Amino acid sequence: VSQGGMSNILHITDLPGVFALFGSNVKLAEALNVGPSTVSEMKRRNSIPVEYWPALVEAAKSKGVPEQS
Repeated sequence: VSQGGMSNILHITDLPGVFALFGSNVKLAEALNVGPSTVSEMKRRNSIPVEYWPALVEAAKSKGVPEQS
């Protein structure tokens, strides 16, 4: 969807962008069905384990981020 040349599609290009999309550890934790301390540890390690990717993709899509291939 475009408006005046600007796209409404969100693009995540790095891990900090993933965390920023959700706005808080609590919101990302809810999306991944984990505790906020688990999200804090993911941030500290700069890594989201692969077992959380499917839930992360679904939650991101609900926020307007298209699925990437």
